[in-house]
This record gives sequence, C-alpha cells and structure tokens, in this order.
Amino acid sequence: MDKIIVAFENDNNRRRVCELLESGGMIVGGSFRSGADVIRGVGRISGCIVVCGYKFPDMTAVDLAHNVGNRATVLVIASQQLLNMIEDERIFKLATPFSRSDLLSSVK
Repeated sequence: MDKIIVAFENDNNRRRVCELLESGGMIVGGSFRSGADVIRGVGRISGCIVVCGYKFPDMTAVDLAHNVGNRATVLVIASQQLLNMIEDERIFKLATPFSRSDLLSSVK
C-alpha cells in the first residue's frame, strides 16, 4: 500500500507518524506540511489515504477533505476535543494519544 500521504504542520509529528507507518510495513508515498501540498500530492496519487493533523498553515483538515473530495480518504489524528468538532462523516478520526497498532489498524 504505497498510496499513503502523511501531512502534519509539526515536523516532529509528521516524522513520527511516517516512522510508525513504515515500521508496520506501510509505504508512505508523500509527506507534507501544508494543505495545498497535500492537494497536489493527491492529484498525483489518486485513491490514496491522507493521514493528517487537524490544522495546517493554510487550512483545516475539514477544508482539505472537501478539496480532495472522493480522490482520497482522510484520517485525522487529533485530540478528542478537536475531533468532536468534525461533523463530516467522510472523515475518519483517531484520537490522541494512540498506539502504533491503533494507527496501523485505522489506516488498514
């Protein structure tokens, strides 16, 4: 499964999620900091899974999900408080803190 894009505003969070996915045998096809970069990446890797945080410098995960539409599945990792604000049923959610197995099973 090389159709995974990881996107977090924070470099450490982005790197850590990539490491967790790769340690589980998954291949990360792109790692980005901004929503605009993710949208361009989804254009190149249609049908991918976007694993991301709640906000980026240029938009929120909800905005991102609307922009990518059906071209990608969006999994947002954030605090339960932020996840409660997401009402879009197309967005999958994983609350922090989470375990490696929680992350891997959510992506699968």
